[in-house]
Amino acid sequence: MSTDEISATVADARPRAGPLARPLSREMSRQGRAGGAALDRASRFVALVRQLFGMPDYERYRLHHSRCHADTPPMTEKEFFRTELERKYAGGGGRCC
Repeated sequence: MSTDEISATVADARPRAGPLARPLSREMSRQGRAGGAALDRASRFVALVRQLFGMPDYERYRLHHSRCHADTPPMTEKEFFRTELERKYAGGGGRCC
């Protein structure tokens, strides 16, 4: 392959006008924002499902604690789950219905 053929091949490989002409970083940042929004929606959905089924949500507790009770230290994750289980089953037994 001659130098002219290599130059022509490289020129053909360059992006032209259109969606490929945009800088890669701009496209990646747009996808990153969209991915971040999708991840945010997914985490909110998981939190909703946990709340519907009565599963304790430590991250939600930490957020609430930092906003409303910043003057006291938060419970550890282990303490939080133990407290939530005691609260859930304190009414006498484990009735299912």
